[in-house]
Amino acid sequence: MTKPLQLMQYIPDELQSKITPSQITNYVQRVKKRNYNQNNTPFGMNIFNLKNWISINSFLPDSDNKDMCFVVDHFIDPLTINHSIPVFRIFVSTRRLLSYAILSDMWQVDATYKLNWQGYPLFPIGVTDMSKQFHPIGWALTSYETTEDFEFVLRALKHGISKTMEKNFMPKFIMGDAAEAISKAVTNFNPHLKRAMCWYHMINRVDVHLSKVRDPNLKTSFRKDIEYIQNSGSEMKFFYLTNLLEKKYLGIEGEDVKVFLKYFISHWREKLPGWYEGYAQFHPSTNNGLESTNRWIKANQFREKLPLNEFLSVFLSLPTKWSAERKIEGRKNWNSQPNIELSKWTEACQWSQKVQDFNTSILFTEDGVKRIHSSNMEKIDIELLKNFVDIWSVNCFDTYKSVKNSFFSLTVVGENVSCDCISFKKNYICSHSLGTKIILKLVTAPAEAWAIPLGQKRKPGRPKKAGPALSLI
Repeated sequence: MTKPLQLMQYIPDELQSKITPSQITNYVQRVKKRNYNQNNTPFGMNIFNLKNWISINSFLPDSDNKDMCFVVDHFIDPLTINHSIPVFRIFVSTRRLLSYAILSDMWQVDATYKLNWQGYPLFPIGVTDMSKQFHPIGWALTSYETTEDFEFVLRALKHGISKTMEKNFMPKFIMGDAAEAISKAVTNFNPHLKRAMCWYHMINRVDVHLSKVRDPNLKTSFRKDIEYIQNSGSEMKFFYLTNLLEKKYLGIEGEDVKVFLKYFISHWREKLPGWYEGYAQFHPSTNNGLESTNRWIKANQFREKLPLNEFLSVFLSLPTKWSAERKIEGRKNWNSQPNIELSKWTEACQWSQKVQDFNTSILFTEDGVKRIHSSNMEKIDIELLKNFVDIWSVNCFDTYKSVKNSFFSLTVVGENVSCDCISFKKNYICSHSLGTKIILKLVTAPAEAWAIPLGQKRKPGRPKKAGPALSLI
């Protein structure tokens, strides 16, 4: 709180008439100058002050000081030093946060604004564990948001891992929004990396183009079919379904339908296909963890835009805070397995009791033992099961959906059980896979999971027709 009128309410009434807002402003400026100078951050910043600040904070902390933030890498273009907006890039992190970067094959990166007066973007980068908790690794401050800036963030993180752990680590996936700069940066960084696309950003862009389709029923149908394709568990299934989708809508008349279909196929199947669940298995399909971290930063750390000198102080202190939080056991540690809550155990126990021979079919395949169950847990329809097993022969999108929705299959390989249901693809655990482990005695459910509350018997007499008063208001 630095606004004069905001501070005035905390001054006693008898003194308010003797103090002017300008005096409060001058006092706040003097306090800021004194405090930030103590942190080696000049009150008035220029490119030479920035170079000096980088030099002071570039020393690598010793291995015992894992939570001290330092400048991992930086770049200042000498040809632009005399420009009003020189080209510079700074990446900061801690030893502890950098060690988290090698725990996941997917790095998530984004750019956010409205944090400093100069309008420089901030590039947070991080990873997500199996419990879907996001862990920030570090962040970069740059003067622009270009391909070179995104590439710098990726190379700086790789350099930091090599510098602190002496490991040559390379991820398999880079997650981001639809920015062309990210795609080019990933290609320049390593052409063999896969470019994962955030599902939330993808569907938002699709909705903008879908709004131009005039028929509301057709619009709803398009949306639901795209959501179904997003649940594809493999690359083969994704391209198979997009081909069936194209075949389904290709014969529909209307220029608006043809334009949208052409946009969807060219942009989201050919150019950026990495938005379905099976593209990066056991990794998030959205950047929601990173986006929520950005919102928390703006709400709690940067309630208003800061001048660069003040911003740099928080720029160093926040990664130190993130790092220290992960030092405490049980606080924000890395989870290599999905969290299983008691409610999930209870669902699994209830489901395991419903499994019978008549609603289960067991197949032996090259991938492992497949246990196929009817979705409604009723007797399996043999003809429908044949279509499910030979699903690739189905050449109609709606028929494919109908057949697939009639069953779900679980693959058992050793002690690992995977399921093709939506819950497993998104949360890496489901009541089916957990219930199968209970049936096969691979795990033991906690006793509390079997303690289902007793239900209440229906009261005698006819049920009342009148509801509570004012219940509809």
